[in-house]
Amino acid sequence: MKNFTVTNNYYLDNLYKRNKVFTKEINRENVKNGILMAADSKALINGTAAMNSIDYGDEKEDESLETSRFYRNLKAFADAYNYTVDSTSKSEATVPKKMLKKIKKLYSKYQEKLETYGIKFNKDGYMKLDKRAIDKMDKSKYESLFGEDSEFTSELKGIAEKLLKHIDYSV
Repeated sequence: MKNFTVTNNYYLDNLYKRNKVFTKEINRENVKNGILMAADSKALINGTAAMNSIDYGDEKEDESLETSRFYRNLKAFADAYNYTVDSTSKSEATVPKKMLKKIKKLYSKYQEKLETYGIKFNKDGYMKLDKRAIDKMDKSKYESLFGEDSEFTSELKGIAEKLLKHIDYSV
């Protein structure tokens, strides 16, 4: 997994639920890609729901504990996103390829705002978080990107759900 790093923790395990074995790179080896895409897509769907449910509060409510908890949730979301991009990019099937293109288009659509908030993407489409920028940012500002009414997470969830519906588990 040279394109991104994963932080295994309680938050990522919660996104993967029954499939938490796939949060560790060593457990992903020799597993059919369809199974990984399904686990990753489900985790990404769970990640969008988790980000939607965060109480973003306001600037006065930001505390270091809340900021740290927010960062761990955001990191778990980014890890699920990256695993989804990784497993989807290995597929030769038409629908996963289309969904990967849609994911990358979605990033382009929100690139300026995401980068302002310390969320960047490398040339392969993997999400990278700038912890320093995120720690300095008022947490309430993230609500427009990840809150309940967020177009970004809604569109990303839709892509992940469509991907999940079209997975061939035999490959």
